[in-house]
Amino acid sequence: MDFDFATDDNCENPIINTSTAIVSLETIRMFLLQQDNVEEYVKLVGKIEKFFKIKKTSSMRQTNIDTYFH
Repeated sequence: MDFDFATDDNCENPIINTSTAIVSLETIRMFLLQQDNVEEYVKLVGKIEKFFKIKKTSSMRQTNIDTYFH
């Protein structure tokens, strides 16, 4: 699949939720584990995954009703 995002300015990028991003990152991790000498990249994937999980946790926090009125 080839995507050319630069040619169509009218097309909006789809919103990807955190869970989908984490699953996609797991696919990348599996690919990297099949390669040689990629320990550094696997560590980077771990850092990105940590960021995603923090993002997911913060989006799940209960909001205060005052948030909607300020």
